Amino acid sequence: MSKYSPEEIAQALAKATGQKAYPPTEEQSAIITAPQAPTLVVAGAGSGKTATMTNRILYLVANDLAQPEQILGLTFTRKAAMEFRERVWTALRHLQGSGLWQPKEENFSVLTQPLITTYNSYSADLVREYGFYRGFSGEAQLIGSAQTWMIVDELVRKAPTNEVDELKEHALSSITKAVIALSSKLGDHQLDSQQGKQKLAELLTNLESREKTYADVKKIISSLKARQQILDLVKKYEVYKHQHGFMDFSDQVLFAAQLSEIDEVVDAQRNLYQEVLLDEFQDTSYVQLNLLANLFKDHSVMAVGDPLQAIYGWRGASSAALSMFPQMFSTSTDQSAEGGQTDSKHGYRKFTLSTSWRNDEAILKVANLVARPLDPTEKNNFKISQQDETYELGFSPISAPYEGELEEPNRPAEIATVELQPRPGAGAGDVEIMNALDEEAEAQHLCDWFEQAIETEQAKGKFPQMAILCRRRKQIETIVRIFRQNGMPISVLGLGGLMGEPVVADLVAALRVATDEDEAEAMLRLLNKWNLGALDLKNLARATRENEEHPQGQTLAEVVCSFDKRYPYSAKQPAKVTPAAWRRLCQLSHQLRQIRQTAGWTLSKRVSAAIEALQLNVEAQTVPADLVSLESLATFMTVVQDFEAQNQNADLRTFLAWLKVAEEEERGLEGPAMEPNPNAVNLLTVHAAKGLEWDYVAIPGMIEGAFPSIRGGGKSGALDATRDNYATSGWLTSIEEWPDPLRGDMQFLPTFWLPEVEKGTEEKKYLGMYKQLLAAETIAAERRLAYVALTRARTHLLLSYPHLRDESLRYPSRFLVEAAACGPQTFSHWRELPRKGDYQSPRVRELVLQGNICFRPQPTEEELAAIAKANTEFAWPAKFSTWEQGLQSFAASANSLVMATSESLDLPVDPFTWPVSLAQQVSDQVQAKLTEDEAREFARSQADIDLLLAEAAEKNARITMEVERMNATSLPAMWQDPEAFWRNQRRPIPAEVREETFLGTWLHAWIETKLRRAAQIFEFETETALGELNEAQAKRVAKWQDVFDHLEWVDQLPILEVEAEYVAHLHGLAVPCRVDAVFGATPLGTEPKAGEAKVLLVDWKSGSLPRDPKRRETYAMQLWLYRQAYAQTHHLPQDEVQAQLVFFGSNGATLTLDELLAEGVLGDDPAALLAKALGE
Repeated sequence: MSKYSPEEIAQALAKATGQKAYPPTEEQSAIITAPQAPTLVVAGAGSGKTATMTNRILYLVANDLAQPEQILGLTFTRKAAMEFRERVWTALRHLQGSGLWQPKEENFSVLTQPLITTYNSYSADLVREYGFYRGFSGEAQLIGSAQTWMIVDELVRKAPTNEVDELKEHALSSITKAVIALSSKLGDHQLDSQQGKQKLAELLTNLESREKTYADVKKIISSLKARQQILDLVKKYEVYKHQHGFMDFSDQVLFAAQLSEIDEVVDAQRNLYQEVLLDEFQDTSYVQLNLLANLFKDHSVMAVGDPLQAIYGWRGASSAALSMFPQMFSTSTDQSAEGGQTDSKHGYRKFTLSTSWRNDEAILKVANLVARPLDPTEKNNFKISQQDETYELGFSPISAPYEGELEEPNRPAEIATVELQPRPGAGAGDVEIMNALDEEAEAQHLCDWFEQAIETEQAKGKFPQMAILCRRRKQIETIVRIFRQNGMPISVLGLGGLMGEPVVADLVAALRVATDEDEAEAMLRLLNKWNLGALDLKNLARATRENEEHPQGQTLAEVVCSFDKRYPYSAKQPAKVTPAAWRRLCQLSHQLRQIRQTAGWTLSKRVSAAIEALQLNVEAQTVPADLVSLESLATFMTVVQDFEAQNQNADLRTFLAWLKVAEEEERGLEGPAMEPNPNAVNLLTVHAAKGLEWDYVAIPGMIEGAFPSIRGGGKSGALDATRDNYATSGWLTSIEEWPDPLRGDMQFLPTFWLPEVEKGTEEKKYLGMYKQLLAAETIAAERRLAYVALTRARTHLLLSYPHLRDESLRYPSRFLVEAAACGPQTFSHWRELPRKGDYQSPRVRELVLQGNICFRPQPTEEELAAIAKANTEFAWPAKFSTWEQGLQSFAASANSLVMATSESLDLPVDPFTWPVSLAQQVSDQVQAKLTEDEAREFARSQADIDLLLAEAAEKNARITMEVERMNATSLPAMWQDPEAFWRNQRRPIPAEVREETFLGTWLHAWIETKLRRAAQIFEFETETALGELNEAQAKRVAKWQDVFDHLEWVDQLPILEVEAEYVAHLHGLAVPCRVDAVFGATPLGTEPKAGEAKVLLVDWKSGSLPRDPKRRETYAMQLWLYRQAYAQTHHLPQDEVQAQLVFFGSNGATLTLDELLAEGVLGDDPAALLAKALGE
């Protein structure tokens, strides 16, 4: 009998904090009080799982069932771990304050807190502590994706792959990608390269020993042999890591799993942790399952997850993780043990959390219906019927295996899914289905929808949280362009989103062409950017053929790159090429040659030079929506510099190859972490949206073949009445995939079995059936992804699809069709289904007759004409908006203006530094020299130039520009030297890396590593590589290290965060603030008194205490911004957050924000000083 029930604990906490009590629900209470035995919790999206796990910890601690330090909590991301940790720590302090529990030790320190970290961090800790058992280095450096790519790329290029028959047809970049993928997937299934090669050999033997093999099986055999050769390269990668003391994320878990087989390690961990909580369990891989099962089988383990949110199979997660829990973690596999009712001492129990505290009713109704086919009890029975006198639509999403001709062995029982129920008092919600003619029109509709949302919510006195979730990265660029044309605030999150920025895409295209003249797609983008169409290229080809001096057989890129040399603007105009096209080709040719001439420069210098050559810095300044494009260029440069920092031999070719992975893969490479912007529409992929939520969510591009994203077999996008028409080869032919029959979770995958056959047609038939099963698995994965997307919306959801994509007619996604089947009553803006005869277009009528429906009124004549045209013509180049043409035209005109006059008039090259009167005079002089054709072309950009001049006159020639984001360290320069500051914002000049900067960076990295390891509570991800020091540098750093080791307050205060980034929002400006360390302001085990600070923000400085007033002013504003950012993020009063600088050049002396403010360096009102600097 427990001393305190969950309800009593909730009441006591409420009384201690003076807040309203929120007792747990019946479902939550059953989980909180569950016996300490293997337990599985199936928790639906937004069902309060974190709160429930926190309350279970409180229940165990309050009832003396476990001490805080005996509890282990694991999750996947650093952010989730930090939020879970903060919630638990705060709750334990409140529990202590309520009097229900007192810590056994006087000081309630980090060492007496639960360990809440990530799965990878926990694995790293095991390797670090017990690696000596197997000879693993505990000091191995963890490397990230960029460094992995460079290492493997170098190994592949040194290998004689062109001499291996199975690899000859594959590009080197494809082989590099396959080596990295297979290396990771081997680790996911607890294999090294040698074990993997042995298993591949066994599979090949089975296939090759068949009496007869035909073309299809021969292709599979060839692909498997290619993978055998790739595993040889994987072996070289393993050796390289061992020799250089490197370890990647896959190694961490694989090595930890091997250590978990050692009895001493198992005993130590089981004695250390009496209770284990496994969050996001559906995302664990097979090797992680084995690791945890080896350590904690028949232990008090509570795994919490949702089979409907298993969307990370691409990174090794097993969608069957929840289904495998009973057999791997419990001696008893009694699947009927619900609610803790089992006779076994270590019996397996299962609970559910089914109340959604996030979504309104209409959204839940749609999400539940879309997810229903994933329930094991519904898979073979699910059918959607929309009754109408015109048609009845239905399909089975999971096909019967092998059409009944082959009996697939029974799979182990799968865990049932949870159908979410609305919370008490849930709103009705709003779900709207919208369609458009094409993707541009769709983006415009999205823009209008969010604009209306902002107006609606602002009328209520608030600004809505909004997001657009894309299934494909290719959607991002169009949406960004349309939103910015309309002046709508939009924030693109993640590296994949950054690649969708038009200005970044243009830069990458130019870099590709300058590096490889065979990059035809990149060349076409540049031609499109310069408004050079198909007719221009036709005339260029004709002129090239007629020129006897021109080499024959050149690529388009070669012709363009040499154009300005062969046909300079001062020479005779080439026949057939128009004057406008002539000028544009000359300019583009000159730009590309400028980039090529940087060969031999460092990577970052080459990219910076390309930005200047392409005039992208000028172009970016004319972009609406507060210069987001200029910020995108800066962010891209950060990616470049990070890549360069990880390898001193990084070059442009390797960087572009690495970057191509991010462009080709829907999930891409991991980029800089970015927090959602509360003041804009956030644009990100569905995968990146996991764990987030917004008031208004739009999901565009819901068409078959895109969402669900699948190719192969049948008629793309057709919904057949009996089965899906998709078939995919998957692992059968992809050299990046590890074969399903060799996976650790193979029992939950379609069985691969081929009987002996007499004809090739029979072999094809059986393989076709298996491929349909693989496609069904892919569709199921896409359905889980759709469920995640749908459940991100709290109150308003928009689903949309374009009739046309890539000039071809498309079909609405099955997920959108299912959402529509909820009925008109679910939707506030319902568009009735069309009836026969409503459409005159044969293609549209065919859609209706097949049951592939379009949710919109009868199309206009223009839309019908466009649909008809789409099937007979392919227009090139793609439509290029007048607005984008204007940007390029302005950049070119501004450049021409400078080049034509600066030399003769002795003006600065940068036109933004000209006095207004002189700039106008120059403009008049240039226009007077233009021909009639040139004057007309120049006039198109004159409005932009006039606007710039007018703005300069209004601000009395002060150089300024609107910005939305600026980091805290650069902001003080804005009022100290405004002219230089704004000039550098427009044309950033890379600062020279001085020794002081290098050593300061080294010191920060060392302190970060030391704090993380000392506290043993932070996640180990890629550690900053510490560069080599010479003897003199090592002596200087050693003094700083000694100073740090003698900072007593560092050992006394609890460490909350290391290298944390927050954003301060002031006067419409977003100021990112990267804080070196965050400590509790009072010693371990003590609570701050009334009026005392609760948090201490610390910034390390390698220099000495400043005496110069300007430096003290700079530091004061920096600390003030840090405090603003932290307080805003955590909703704390300003006086509860302190900030200080620590100067190692002055033996660890500190300088606090309060001391600086008392000196009056920022005046009486720092916020007013900032507003004045911004021109407000």
